Amino acid sequence: MLAGQAASCQVIDLNTFQVVHTLPVMRPFAWMDDEQFIAQSPNWRTALGDGGLVPAETRRVDPAIAAAAPALVTPEPSLVRVSLRTLRCQSLLPIRWLDEEVCAVLSPDRRVLYAATSFARISAVRIADGRLLWQRAPSRLVTEGTITDMALDPTSNRLMTVGGGVSHDLLVLDAASGDELARHSLGMLARGMARGTSTRGDAIHFRPDGLGIIGTSSGLIIEIGRDGRWSAFKAGGRSHRAIAFSRDGASMVVGGAEKNLRAVSLLQG
Repeated sequence: MLAGQAASCQVIDLNTFQVVHTLPVMRPFAWMDDEQFIAQSPNWRTALGDGGLVPAETRRVDPAIAAAAPALVTPEPSLVRVSLRTLRCQSLLPIRWLDEEVCAVLSPDRRVLYAATSFARISAVRIADGRLLWQRAPSRLVTEGTITDMALDPTSNRLMTVGGGVSHDLLVLDAASGDELARHSLGMLARGMARGTSTRGDAIHFRPDGLGIIGTSSGLIIEIGRDGRWSAFKAGGRSHRAIAFSRDGASMVVGGAEKNLRAVSLLQG
């Protein structure tokens, strides 16, 4: 990343823990099935010109890695569907310079891809033909809202994003239309539980039954109950950036800036 060559993805066989492929693509990643996944083809490198930052003529990828799978370095930067069998891809969503996608999730039927940039441009794309179903314009200012993570509640078809902003850091959208349903301030919810003035959402994940978990910058875990109720509990003093549920949904693992993992038992009811 310091050299401006950030696009490098390793596909690892979990049976042998051997690297199968090193590919010229970058996050966000979303698995379609055992043979296909979503990734981001590298963007243009930046250069300092007379008028400030400008796109360079080269891409943000090591030339040796790009040469190993040249079909994945698309003519223009975009989100792509990658085939592990052919190491070729289908372009799905063009990526703007300086506004790359940071998170992506799939609909339960794997037919629609939802993606968001750090400046809160949110898109829904039909994977079969790359058709843009809807898109929200990006924020004009950082204070209007940024996005760090996104998740889909499969029980209600609500798309939720977390990030930062003056008026809100949690946005709730109708996944079918992109219409805004609600916006919330996690800082207001967590008032009195976190030190400092900022409680930003850094990660969000849903269990298949609709239980939602938000990890925050202040070490709080916020639970979005299936009945619509919210609750928060202290689970550390620094950011929680990753959340995962066990296969049976009875346990959760969170991790982040504290450089450890916390396993939490969850009661299902």
